[in-house]
Amino acid sequence: MKEDILFTHNEDTVILCALGIGAGTGELDFKYEKNLKVFSTFAVVPYSPAFVPMIAEAKLNMADVLHGEQKIVLHKPIPPSGPLYASAVRSSIYDKGDKGAIARFFMGFAHLVLPEEPYSIGSITANQLVLSHFPLGSRE
Repeated sequence: MKEDILFTHNEDTVILCALGIGAGTGELDFKYEKNLKVFSTFAVVPYSPAFVPMIAEAKLNMADVLHGEQKIVLHKPIPPSGPLYASAVRSSIYDKGDKGAIARFFMGFAHLVLPEEPYSIGSITANQLVLSHFPLGSRE
């Protein structure tokens, strides 16, 4: 099992993310510190540090990868600040021969309430289309 990667964020990170995706004037709850809410799409931010090593492990050239789809499932709201722990696991790669491959990744996401009692707040499933053939190695 992969080790969880710590991602710490604060209100500034959440507000910057909201502004970056174009939060409008009617969405002050996502841009103002008082009763700050977090967009569900923020869930992809803590995944990045966990996702990158998995790409290297799969020996993928990012220039040949096209993002296919992504699904975010949240069981609880993302807190506006604090530590989040993310882990990424490659669930499967489908080799399409000389036509490339489809790589499917599943990533888990947990918020740490107390060091002894982490609980899952959501997950991301992502499909990546690899546009060139690559060595699969072992088929785990």
